Amino acid sequence: MSAEALCRRVTQFGFTLLGADFAIDARQHYVERLSATKKAVMWVRNERNSLITANPSRVGDYLSILERQEYSYLMCDGGLIQIAFIYDGRQIDRHRLSYHPCPFAITRRDLSAFDGGLLDLIQNVFMSELEENLLLRSPIRFDYAPNATADFHPASHLTVNDPSCRVPVRSLLQFDTFMKFILENFYIEAWQHPAIARELTFIQERECLSEHDKARAYLHWTHR
Repeated sequence: MSAEALCRRVTQFGFTLLGADFAIDARQHYVERLSATKKAVMWVRNERNSLITANPSRVGDYLSILERQEYSYLMCDGGLIQIAFIYDGRQIDRHRLSYHPCPFAITRRDLSAFDGGLLDLIQNVFMSELEENLLLRSPIRFDYAPNATADFHPASHLTVNDPSCRVPVRSLLQFDTFMKFILENFYIEAWQHPAIARELTFIQERECLSEHDKARAYLHWTHR
């Protein structure tokens, strides 16, 4: 799949999430040419900020992403999903796919009962009693960077809770595989929705595990 085709697919999937009431915002995505052969696919960004946030994550990191709209999809519970791919020609060169759960227990009812947006709701209602309301939830991030491979830094890995926690992953993640992982584990109603099921298709990605990775516990899957 080309960068342009993926861009259309990611944007369209945001419309599907909005239409089925699983998201409250979905950003337009675009293709940016980086060099003669390389292109980036990501949301339309307001600033050229780093995609990396502190790990372990702080409440301020989440609020900053939310305020700057540095996300692909904003889910109805405040969860933030970021989709960023780098292509070299027609091949995926790198990716950063992340999910930032909301550090507060937000429901659709909370949002409908509050006149402002999600950021105003958090700042006016939840931040006033931070110790009582704060939930200790770690972002999870799938990175694919084969040029940075080393022992304990797999070509494809899952980072959670701490920078040193890089769980080997069997291959790069296609967009559809990443969304399946997020929806199946955090938004089961969305995963079971027929409109979502029609949007996602899967191909078996090529394995990129080193011998060192295979000697460790790693994330593996097959598509059926």
